[in-house]
Order: sequence, then C-alpha cells, then structure tokens
Amino acid sequence: MGQYKKIADVKGEEHGIAYKFHVYRGIEENKYSMHLRFAENNIHLIRLCISGSKHHNSDGSVADFDHVHIYQTADNGKVEGYAYSLDNFPFDKDNSLAESVEKFLDYINLRERSA
Repeated sequence: MGQYKKIADVKGEEHGIAYKFHVYRGIEENKYSMHLRFAENNIHLIRLCISGSKHHNSDGSVADFDHVHIYQTADNGKVEGYAYSLDNFPFDKDNSLAESVEKFLDYINLRERSA
C-alpha cells in the first residue's frame, strides 16, 4: 500500500466557496487522516484521524486514537477544534482508506459535479 497524499480543489455550488480536500496516509496502512478546509485561509472545518494520537479537548475530555475534529469559531473569535469519538459518526477504524474517503465525502456532502 505505502504512502498516499492527495489534495483536491473543490468549490461549493451554492455559494462558490473554494475548499481544499486533503487525504494523507503515511507508511502505516491503518494510520491516515483527511480533512476539508477553506482554500482562502486554510481554516479547517472537519478532520478525520484514524490511528492518530489521543486528543485532549479544552474541556478536559480526551478523544481516543480514532476521532473526528469538528471546528467552530469560539466566543473569543478563534477557531477551535473539538475531537469526538467515532461513536456518532459513520466512520470505523477498521475501514480501508478508500472506504473512509467514500464515507467522508458522503458525510460532508461532497459530490462530483455532473457535466
């Protein structure tokens, strides 16, 4: 399998907002991540981490090695990510990278534009 890296430029149909979709797997087949971010300023919207590091949230909770970061603007105006376990998401740590990409694209409602 080996390393894999893909960055794709995508654009929202309704508002024309430009995004970057990024997928990365290192040399370990079962360790990968993917995210969607704004192209203009690189602020992340969502990131899936499989076999990553535990994540400590600002409220003291800890997300395990497999988690989803959801980003939002805090009261202080800074963008913060909060990591959630996969329990309430359609992702599974045992999915292949290809399966996870498909589920991620479906979850964020990213579709290929038909001609």
